[in-house]
Amino acid sequence: MEIVEWVGRTGAVVIMRRLEPELTLGVVEVVLEGGMDVVEVTTDSASAFATIGEIRERVGDRALVGAGTVIHAAAAIQAIDAGAQFIVAPNTDEDVIKVCDNLDVPVMPSGFTPTEITRAAELGADVVKVFPARLGGPKYISDVLAPLRGFRLLPTGGVSLENAGDYIRAGAFAVGIGSALVGLELVEGRDWPGITAAARRLADGIAAARS
Repeated sequence: MEIVEWVGRTGAVVIMRRLEPELTLGVVEVVLEGGMDVVEVTTDSASAFATIGEIRERVGDRALVGAGTVIHAAAAIQAIDAGAQFIVAPNTDEDVIKVCDNLDVPVMPSGFTPTEITRAAELGADVVKVFPARLGGPKYISDVLAPLRGFRLLPTGGVSLENAGDYIRAGAFAVGIGSALVGLELVEGRDWPGITAAARRLADGIAAARS
């Protein structure tokens, strides 16, 4: 629960997808400087698990490091063994949830409709990732939470620096943000000051939405 609460306090999960390990490590350091201390490394690259371990060693307790795109139980076990502190998935797989529950690791499977969201929660989801959020936008989140008050939702897919605060105001527990913050052009160009500034803007926008 401490990890889940940390995600909620920060208000965002920074998603790094298919980045070279060296670049991923660089991104983590600069988003930390900007106030974003929860990161997710997607597992759809050969180096993902090793990268998770390297990030954990480098950042210690300065950040949370999770694994994303975990669609089956074997990947969940491998990610946790590598050091992932939470698991995120684009689907809801009962076996993934069971693995995480047995190992006491928070899990954030995906759902979109109220039925899918409640089913994920019933299976043991700590947070439900609403994906792809761009299909409904912030208003959809507020509409879903009207009857599902208290559910922790993590809208992801289409979240930007401009609309992240709108999702928080709509009641989102936190948001998942990837290319809008750590886009390939910025990362490959090693525009570290630009990424730090974007992370700070995101942090400020979330804080303003909650004030």
